[in-house]
Amino acid sequence: TLIELLVVVALGVALSTVAAVMLFGRRNVSALNDTAREIAAQLREAQSLAASQHQGAQWGVAFENASMPYFALFPGGSPDPASFTSFKSLPATVRYYDPTSNSSRTISFSQISGVPAASDGSFNVEINLQNNQNDSSTISVLPTGAISYDLLECSITQGCTKTTVLLPPVEDSDERGGPVRVRPRGGGSR
Repeated sequence: TLIELLVVVALGVALSTVAAVMLFGRRNVSALNDTAREIAAQLREAQSLAASQHQGAQWGVAFENASMPYFALFPGGSPDPASFTSFKSLPATVRYYDPTSNSSRTISFSQISGVPAASDGSFNVEINLQNNQNDSSTISVLPTGAISYDLLECSITQGCTKTTVLLPPVEDSDERGGPVRVRPRGGGSR
């Protein structure tokens, strides 16, 4: 009958709408997770270049939250757009929460050790989704040089949960060419 047909069509439209909303939400979370991974990889690259004394310089990453938010890899102690060796804009669905709007943050890594050049504790950058501030990821560099970042894992039944990924400090080579873990500031033994 016509009523049964209308019920089936309405049910199909409702299921399609729910599926489309879920798919759109997963794409946004995927963009957030991909951006967190890219920022962590950029930080690790700067850290590795500094530890290997590439170009005889410190290396760093600049985070700019202006009209076109981006992060960029640079040699030296302070960012100069002319010297950026890698530049990446944030996706349209992702924004910085920290640094705040119209501001910037920079981290540089010391040569040889690869630890943050400034000794003011941890360095954090936070990103979130444009349409949902609660879906966020914090990318951190600890004083030891370890890098951590959050990934969101979402399911229909449980919503989203955060998982933290920890990258240990960069490794250096000793006199014999073998890897050794870089010691945190303040000493310690190999």
